[in-house]
Amino acid sequence: MIGLATAIFGVIAGSIAAWLIVTRLMTLSFVWQAGSAAGVVAAALIVTVGLGLAGTLLALNQKPATVLRNL
Repeated sequence: MIGLATAIFGVIAGSIAAWLIVTRLMTLSFVWQAGSAAGVVAAALIVTVGLGLAGTLLALNQKPATVLRNL
């Protein structure tokens, strides 16, 4: 849930910053692409969950008592 909230906040903040730069500084038209934003959010969640599982793979493959004794 925290990763999803962070990804959504990142898309909103990035879109606002991009809109300001493109329309005010560069004086161009801005088109927001929801599909691309959703794809970035999905990719970020997949990478976050994948790296989290990879990082805990060693602990998940051992017996619980062994891991808990060494905390």
